[in-house]
Amino acid sequence: IGLAHGSVLWDILHDRKHPIGATYAAVYEFMNCLHISPCWGWMNPNATVRNITDAWAYKLSDVYNKIISTHKYPNFDMVYYPFPFDEILKIWITHGGQPYELIEPIDGFHPSQQANALLADWIWNELETNHPNFIGSINPYNTLL
Repeated sequence: IGLAHGSVLWDILHDRKHPIGATYAAVYEFMNCLHISPCWGWMNPNATVRNITDAWAYKLSDVYNKIISTHKYPNFDMVYYPFPFDEILKIWITHGGQPYELIEPIDGFHPSQQANALLADWIWNELETNHPNFIGSINPYNTLL
């Protein structure tokens, strides 16, 4: 799975209140000022910085495709999927969720537990549909467990 589309973080969170009581914008601008922000590139009011960070993330994620197209391994196959945040977000909103609920509230940039559960479902469905050989056969001893 590629890196997340981090530019959505600012869009979703900047005007929301962080658990410490200030807005995410204020919290991250303070950390950016001190040069201690763990997510300077995406949690930044400067759209140019966010776009540059997105471009770098896409470039890093593209390394997966290069490895997959140039390397074969005898014991496993590989497949690349871009981070499916848009798909997960659509599912979440369809069920009545809000976009900010998919982002971990304390750090403001990792997927929340709900997002991870949706991501796991999404990956499993993709593998079942498009790469069932990645999953393998059912353990014949499951009934004994």
